Amino acid sequence: MEHTALKAPSFKDDLDSLCQRIRGAMTDLLTEAGGEPEAPAALSRHLQVSRTLAWRVSKIATATKPLAVLEFLPRHGSIEILLSACQRAGAGERAVERIRTAVAALDELVATHAGDRETLDMMLADDGDTSTTAIMESRRQAFLGNSGIWGIRCRTRFSLTALGPNHAGDGLMDLAMLAGVVGVRRLRTDVSVPLHVRFGYNDDGSERTESQVDSLSGDWVTEDRVPLVREFSVGGDGELLATPDPTGGIRYELAPGPVGNTAQTTWVFGWRESAFASMYADETNHFGEHGVRNLIPAESLQADLLVHRSLPIARNAETMLISGLGGERLGQFAGVRFDYLPMPERLQSIGHEPPVVSSTVVPRYPDMVDLLMQRMKWDINQFVGYRLVMKYPPIPTVAMIRYPLVSRG
Repeated sequence: MEHTALKAPSFKDDLDSLCQRIRGAMTDLLTEAGGEPEAPAALSRHLQVSRTLAWRVSKIATATKPLAVLEFLPRHGSIEILLSACQRAGAGERAVERIRTAVAALDELVATHAGDRETLDMMLADDGDTSTTAIMESRRQAFLGNSGIWGIRCRTRFSLTALGPNHAGDGLMDLAMLAGVVGVRRLRTDVSVPLHVRFGYNDDGSERTESQVDSLSGDWVTEDRVPLVREFSVGGDGELLATPDPTGGIRYELAPGPVGNTAQTTWVFGWRESAFASMYADETNHFGEHGVRNLIPAESLQADLLVHRSLPIARNAETMLISGLGGERLGQFAGVRFDYLPMPERLQSIGHEPPVVSSTVVPRYPDMVDLLMQRMKWDINQFVGYRLVMKYPPIPTVAMIRYPLVSRG
């Protein structure tokens, strides 16, 4: 007879089990004390404890996912206040000790595997059962730290990609893009950082060279051919540089300059590419990918994708956040699983015919979209829209919108 070896319980299994123990013990404790676990306000009045404490323990008792217990577990002092209140209300010593024992076991598990609760939260940050609180706090702290390290920050990093059919009707698409940074502040005068990188590639990572790139605004700024859209930018042309990127793209950089709020700048770049790519899968390409490289500490990221309704693309689109620590490889981003970073945000629809492009983080954004549509001679009423919004996008990363291409016919 064959025997299958049972896997030893993992740290996650033990943690799940302890959270379940705490949830069950809390439910029994509150019920034995004559409280209503599903009614925090009534629980607060009955036990004569604060509404915050009653709300937390109610969340624990009614949690549907084990690890959600961690988010609402009160500190030790508050737990003792709760236990005393429950005893006064009629709960027995056994119910009280079940809570103490389960919480003590959790403390021991945390000390063994993580050292403290903050580290535990980071270890669980990409777990589907946890809240996004821990990872968002990590991002916020990274934003503050990176601002000091790199000597610069901005309010918003944004990108708009619009795709429409090529006028020749040959199955090719035209592309138009607006991208940039809002509210850039240098914290040191000697800062020179990339504001945006333009790049195109095939599935195998080779550079796309077939299409002709033109400035969306009709001219190129400076001898370096920077496609600045002046009507939405705040800053002098001399502050910008364009240099080749090691991965084959073009990097638009901010030169050293003055610091602080009075020297804030906003930079909007725009370009268009005719016959950019096929709308169908072929032997070389099976996916469409639109990535935004995060290279400057930003409070917010907004990435929009507008697709003409006649194009058979962007269906079943997904988002991913990819580490740039491995050299920011072009192509096949999605094939390297260990480069994925936790990302609770998901792609959202912003409507169709027309998409609702209003933005709280990019000033005059609808005017930018109008400009793009006018320059491309497109009608926004024929487009559908998608949006990815992130707080404190980590650097260096690529925020990617990805979808499968359909076969021709």
